Amino acid sequence: MDRSATQQPPVDHTESLDWLEGIHDEKALEWVRKQNAVTEGELYDANFEATAQRIQQVLDATDKIPMVTKRGEYYYNFWRDADHRLGVWRRTDWQSYRSSDPRWQVLIDFDDYARNQEQDWHFAGAQLLRPGAGEPYRRA
Repeated sequence: MDRSATQQPPVDHTESLDWLEGIHDEKALEWVRKQNAVTEGELYDANFEATAQRIQQVLDATDKIPMVTKRGEYYYNFWRDADHRLGVWRRTDWQSYRSSDPRWQVLIDFDDYARNQEQDWHFAGAQLLRPGAGEPYRRA
């Protein structure tokens, strides 16, 4: 591949790049499109699509072991698969988790929420508020 056609001039690090913060600014978006084209030109080859499909199959598999975090009597999990592109935050108890088909209580379905809000939302984790002694976890 002739890389000279896709190479960019060196970045002048003394120049302010504040103009890139305008996420809806057409000048910034055009710059991003050009950078994406350079990256795609470097990465996309004959094997790229096949590799991407294999990775997606693994990510969408339903037989993954759900990793959990224990808080109080519940085991919490964030799950993403082919049916839940944005994912669900859910919980179950120990007995159910140990079974071959756990019963999950969905706390937030981000795909449904995104449809209702007409905007994608992404889970970045949660902290549960530590309850008082002998009290259950109630707030996140």
